[in-house]
Amino acid sequence: MWRAKRMLSPARLEEDGIRRQVRRFAVRLRGNCLDVGCRSKPYAREIAPFVERHYGIDLVRPRNRATRGPEVLGSALALPFRTASFDSVLCTQVLDDVPEPLQALKEFARILRSGGMLLVTVPQSWGEHDLPHDYWRFTEPGLRMLLTAAGFEIEAVDRRGGVGIVAFERLSAFLYYSWGKGFLPLRIVVVAACAIIQLLGQAVDLLDHTRADTLGYAVLAKRASNAGSGITIERGFGRVETRRDPAD
Repeated sequence: MWRAKRMLSPARLEEDGIRRQVRRFAVRLRGNCLDVGCRSKPYAREIAPFVERHYGIDLVRPRNRATRGPEVLGSALALPFRTASFDSVLCTQVLDDVPEPLQALKEFARILRSGGMLLVTVPQSWGEHDLPHDYWRFTEPGLRMLLTAAGFEIEAVDRRGGVGIVAFERLSAFLYYSWGKGFLPLRIVVVAACAIIQLLGQAVDLLDHTRADTLGYAVLAKRASNAGSGITIERGFGRVETRRDPAD
């Protein structure tokens, strides 16, 4: 049932992409991990084998009390924890809804112990959402600048697909939110069309080898003691490019 629901989601390519990214980098998380903007902790299963304790913080608790939620209520801009109190931080699709993302990243660096790891995902191509608190979209150079300024060394940057996934994911979402909530027969047709469109998007995406246009990024970064590190950038699935930091 869960798998069928996921396959029919109008945002499946985005959701699957984020889960793939968390699964790929979760092995680098360890110890006490803080999930910032955790909602119902949707990636608890992916990080569980690697961390000792999974704590969550968010502005509100989920309406459904049966689901997992945050242990603490609070803002990413002023985390209510002592300095150097966590070994890892997970933050998925939150920085775009924060008015001051650099301040949030500085807070992540503050609560991390020396050598602590940050796994963050952000959007580059996505429609407005969570209004009026939808402020930013990010590019890879912008992420590098913000993370370096906050005191992190970037270890890897992973892109969520290319132009095929971006174009067909956005078309799927447009169709669903325009006509997918009407009377049942039309809803069935629209949901089926969205599923087919997303499969086509995955096929078209195989032709894009640059990934210049992408749904978003996952970044793995380490709390830095000194600056100047190599940057690993994945150009799609299984293709890795390494660049040296200009400061080196």
